[in-house]
Amino acid sequence: MTLCVSPTFAQEPDAEVWVHVSANINEQYYLAVVEKGTLKQDIEADGAALGAGLKAEGKIAI
Repeated sequence: MTLCVSPTFAQEPDAEVWVHVSANINEQYYLAVVEKGTLKQDIEADGAALGAGLKAEGKIAI
């Protein structure tokens, strides 16, 4: 027996959550949850920080 449920019940507007539940004859259950969302990028340095790193070491890590 396999039950596949795929509602969109995420808390973020651009996210989706997919759930797949299956059971076998031994009453064992398998639950797979896949969350699909947007890529988030946090920028932690500004031009001054990049310039200071270049001046001090001659290179920066990106």
